[in-house]
Amino acid sequence: MERLGKISKVFDAPEAIADIKYRDTTLINAEIERLTRLSAVVKPRATEFFMNAPSPGIVATTMLNAHYASHEAYLDAAASATPPMSAEPTSPKRAARSVKSVGI
Repeated sequence: MERLGKISKVFDAPEAIADIKYRDTTLINAEIERLTRLSAVVKPRATEFFMNAPSPGIVATTMLNAHYASHEAYLDAAASATPPMSAEPTSPKRAARSVKSVGI
């Protein structure tokens, strides 16, 4: 499947012009720490919290590719560059419950 060149679903979207990689996760880590700290007040009533982030597919679909040879290579690079979503690994049982709850 070949993607149409220079077409994006976002007007004036940025484009990848070099390898995709996180330069610094300081802001992400600070946001996770902030949620953890501020949610301590409601922790007895809420056992889990959720932070959203764009999936590699959304990134590869909405941002243009001017670097990778194909859309598939671009998607693979976006997936490889995705940082871990939490400090605690998600158990398979919890992940299955999460997927089931959103109807996937």
